Amino acid sequence: CILPNTGVQTEYQSPACVAGDREPTVRAAGIEQGLSGSHFCILKLDDVVTNVNSQTLTAMAKINAFISVNKALMHPFGFFDVIGTWYAEQDYYGVAISYEEELKRQGESPTVYIHLRPCWWPNEAALTAGKIEDELNKEDLILWFPERLSYEWLLKESKKDPIGFAIKYLNDPRKAHSV
Repeated sequence: CILPNTGVQTEYQSPACVAGDREPTVRAAGIEQGLSGSHFCILKLDDVVTNVNSQTLTAMAKINAFISVNKALMHPFGFFDVIGTWYAEQDYYGVAISYEEELKRQGESPTVYIHLRPCWWPNEAALTAGKIEDELNKEDLILWFPERLSYEWLLKESKKDPIGFAIKYLNDPRKAHSV
């Protein structure tokens, strides 16, 4: 536990860290912030790909390069965690997912674990019946947040803005044209 108003607000040094590094265990920084020469035990990327920096191939390549450089600052034994919205095949998430899919096709072990959670997915009965996406109805789906995102509301969103729905609610831009 850290006492209020102690230490640096953007850094944390774990008392369990015995590596003797001059850097903190965790430092909060923007993806474009210069961290050269630093080495960390934990690298947590939260929403580094945005609706703005994923609009062009050049912008996505720039962010992908920043992530690659920053990942090299992590100790080999460190923990790397990335969360965010997948906007395009060429953004960091799309590149990582494609790489892992290719490893799987080649029978190789994964280098990372990827967890994608859509707002809804087919239940066991729908899968057993072999229903395709266009055939699914309310009884065929499991909702992730039914108390906030009802089936009726999600269905309207999917029809109103299929591309936005695929990105923000299905977390899969590949489904932008198949909703």
